[in-house]
Amino acid sequence: MTLTIIWAWIKKHWRLLLAIVGTMFSVIGGLFLFKRQTTNVGDQIKAINDAHAEELKKINDARTQEQAQHVANEKKLNDTLAAVQAQYDASQKQLDDQKKAEVAQLVKKYGDKPDELAKQLAAATGFVVIMPEQ
Repeated sequence: MTLTIIWAWIKKHWRLLLAIVGTMFSVIGGLFLFKRQTTNVGDQIKAINDAHAEELKKINDARTQEQAQHVANEKKLNDTLAAVQAQYDASQKQLDDQKKAEVAQLVKKYGDKPDELAKQLAAATGFVVIMPEQ
């Protein structure tokens, strides 16, 4: 008799029973399907710290290389500037020696003609000579 009462209740409320059983299967299936593996937080933190340390090492290495390159560039610049200055000084001295020789030659050649000497010196040295009015 109890069995017939239960069977009558199931036939009358089968939708409610189906909903309850479906919900239970959904919950249990969801737990198995979406269950995450438990991870150790300490291991995650260690992995993050290791990655961070590696990034810092790379940054520091790049900075060291940049500083070494900067020092090398400064040395190269100073060497180049010194070489250019030496070439300038040598060519300036050579130019001065040439001008002195040219002026000495002009003085020998036009020493007795002051007007002509002044014109030739102005042309050779680039000085402006104002000739006296006659």
